[in-house]
Amino acid sequence: MDNFGIGAQAQGALRVAFTAARGTGRTNAILRSLHDGDLVVFKDRREAGRVEHMAKEMGRQIQTVVCDPRRLDKIFEGRGTLQGQLVFDHSWLEEYYLMAMEDAYKSIERLRQDMSGYDERHAKTKMQAMELAKWQ
Repeated sequence: MDNFGIGAQAQGALRVAFTAARGTGRTNAILRSLHDGDLVVFKDRREAGRVEHMAKEMGRQIQTVVCDPRRLDKIFEGRGTLQGQLVFDHSWLEEYYLMAMEDAYKSIERLRQDMSGYDERHAKTKMQAMELAKWQ
């Protein structure tokens, strides 16, 4: 258990940072950095289509893929080696980092449950061991 609330604090800090970064030109910065053949990863089709259209207006031939941050293997599904670089959209990265924080919290909680001796599973196991010892 995260008795100190560090996981919640870290997630909160990330959310504040992500909110503060809204409207700061991150999409335009990505567009300026793109070259022909780059593959940009998005979390939703609407934003991917919008950036594709903007890139095309700038004369850039990019590829996009929509991918759930939990399924990184889907990024390269059906693709060979990229012609350009792999670029992640800021909203995809935000979701990925929040997911990673949540996974870290769950890992700590799972470790706590598995290793602690005071919950119901451990008591049941101890009772079974004592019962078996009586009959051996």
